Amino acid sequence: MKQFKKKNQFGLAAACLCWLVSLGVAFLLGSPLRQMENDLSATPNSGSFTALLLADETTPENRIAPLARMIQYSGGQAVLLRIDEDSPADALYKAQEILRQPGDALLLSYGSSWNTALKLLAEESRFTSGILLFPTGEIPEELPAPSVPVMLLGTSGDREPSPQQLANLYNRLSGQQIAPNGLSFTSQSGNFRLRVVSATVDAYQTFSPELLGEVASWFSSTTGVFLTVSPWEGSLRLFGWAAGIAGLLLGLLFARRLLAEKLLDIGYSLLPMDVSAPKRFLAAKMLGWLGAAAILLAAALGALLLRLQITPLPALFCGYLGILGGGTLLLYRSGKMPGVSGGFPQLRGNIPPRRALLGGAVLLFVLLAAAGLEISGLYTFQPSLSGLPLAFLFGIAATAGIGALLYDELMLDQCRLKPALRLLAELFPFLPLAILAFLAIPGFGFTGSLAVLFLMGALLAAVLLARLLRLILGSFLLPSFLSGLLLGLLAAFGSL
Repeated sequence: MKQFKKKNQFGLAAACLCWLVSLGVAFLLGSPLRQMENDLSATPNSGSFTALLLADETTPENRIAPLARMIQYSGGQAVLLRIDEDSPADALYKAQEILRQPGDALLLSYGSSWNTALKLLAEESRFTSGILLFPTGEIPEELPAPSVPVMLLGTSGDREPSPQQLANLYNRLSGQQIAPNGLSFTSQSGNFRLRVVSATVDAYQTFSPELLGEVASWFSSTTGVFLTVSPWEGSLRLFGWAAGIAGLLLGLLFARRLLAEKLLDIGYSLLPMDVSAPKRFLAAKMLGWLGAAAILLAAALGALLLRLQITPLPALFCGYLGILGGGTLLLYRSGKMPGVSGGFPQLRGNIPPRRALLGGAVLLFVLLAAAGLEISGLYTFQPSLSGLPLAFLFGIAATAGIGALLYDELMLDQCRLKPALRLLAELFPFLPLAILAFLAIPGFGFTGSLAVLFLMGALLAAVLLARLLRLILGSFLLPSFLSGLLLGLLAAFGSL
């Protein structure tokens, strides 16, 4: 018993160390743009060239911070200029102030700011070259005609902008008539170059060393300004993500195992249900997802016909959790779950203050770990008032799904299955989510598939959190609600 306890203590210590390492990496790779935004006085000339980064207000900093770090690493200065597409004259005025700095001037735009970037390149002779990074949005009838070299850069697997959208913009600018081949390709005509890299290089639309290398190669060939990609940043970022995720999951796992030795699991005393026929119960769990998937498909078709403005992948993900969990809880509540006898437990009970404080500490750890991963650039969290109703619906659906999983866990404990069969019984209901990740590739590109996988990882963390809180609080409702709310917020406001 003492050896078992020490093993869990060492595991918990290792998880905390992983999390601290990840947090350190996150701050080390923190965005150098935060002190620059809309504050030209904070950007003194600190290099031999100036790179102006254009982005709209919705562009997360972690998408463009690697560019700024590469520019600073290469001896230049990076200036972020947030622009309003409705007031391009304001962007032009601010750009003119920035261009008073001596040395070469490079221009990079991200997302929908490409049209303003073209106007700046056409009107300001100080710019020697430019890059339009992942240009999104509609192409206007009239386009500025810059006289300096311009490259359009995107990936083959993204939905927005798709390779076809990139090719259309390139054709309008260059007068060419090319069609994408679905893979990586390059085309050049006059001052314009189109570069579509493989989606496997970087499906996040953030910047891997390969994409940064494309930027550096373009500027060196067109301006003579040599940019150097940091050899350690990409690997360090991946290491920080891996350490942070491992620290979060292992911390929840080993904390539960350690506390299980000290806390009486009063969850069992709140569960007056028994598995009277294990085979029938397992068959129901193995086949229940078919009904949930069918209902979800019908709901998705209805939303498509009604043209509801809902983010598709998070809605499908949380919708499946809600339908599967809601159906499972309904069967438990009505006493009609196959193979299970007994009544539904009362969802109430007093929580001792010491346990409430311990539960709050666990929740705080999860929030800090999630914040560290967001700072490191693994994902972007952008809450908005307009998205709160959707976040509430996602949270309710996730609460139902996680609540059902808590009950299923205790029912499976009674079945006394072999570890392999137990794992299969727990994972099989999530087969539709794995199918969704696969089907997202043709519909939403590799970014969409990774978004589903990211949500599946978040679901794993939410379930571990709910199980730990259930052990601490002796309740089913509150752990389900807290974990479901966090997952719903991430599904509504988080993006890769």
